Amino acid sequence: MVVIKIGSKVLVSELGKIRLKVLRSLAKQISKVHQSGGIPLIVTSGAIACGNSLAWAKTVIDKQVAASIGQRKLMSHWGQAFDDHGLEVSQILCTHLDLRHKTVLAVLRRTLKLRIIPIINENDSVADEEIRALKEHGDNDALAVGVAIGVKADRLIMLTDVDGFFADNPKTNPGLLPIPVVSVIDDEIKAMAQRIDSDRPTGMGLKIDAAGKAMKAGITAHIANGDRPNVICDILSGQQIGTMFPAVSGL
Repeated sequence: MVVIKIGSKVLVSELGKIRLKVLRSLAKQISKVHQSGGIPLIVTSGAIACGNSLAWAKTVIDKQVAASIGQRKLMSHWGQAFDDHGLEVSQILCTHLDLRHKTVLAVLRRTLKLRIIPIINENDSVADEEIRALKEHGDNDALAVGVAIGVKADRLIMLTDVDGFFADNPKTNPGLLPIPVVSVIDDEIKAMAQRIDSDRPTGMGLKIDAAGKAMKAGITAHIANGDRPNVICDILSGQQIGTMFPAVSGL
């Protein structure tokens, strides 16, 4: 079972337009995973960005309105992309707190048992938890690891707009290569994440937090570039793509 979290910058351009080529490529890869017997779950960002194409949303309330506009567009594109592969998807909007309730997890498990692919997003139109967290470098990563732990997934793949986890900011140091494996998340790793986040509205801090929680729960996590062709299938086939955070053994 694999939870695939897809960041806003992977799915939505700076002009607020859905990057259809990328979305369809990801849907094709996820369809291959599903059709080969895998059990994928999607945690998608992008609703606010998609509904805020004119960058008018400044306040939390306005961003919630943008989310309500963008979520419809986002799900329409996801639904069409999976229709092309003959697969059924469901929309599940929830908050981090919802994952504490057995009902939400029961719905997820039943959806998976029926071989339906759940597409999960923070319910930003009615809950401002994630929007406020964004001001402190938050994202859907915390929701994704919560889902992964709740359904007892084997893998958590976080797709973003950089090639993995770096020792410094790859935007200002373009010659850097990602660290292939991070086995322990300590103060040094957290300091690296802060450097990477230095010029990004959202960044690595929460991804590292999510990876750490996944590792402790016996889940192997990955950070990789969502633009990379065949990124999901290559990771699941065992190729070294991006940065891997191996599950802590002996739990």
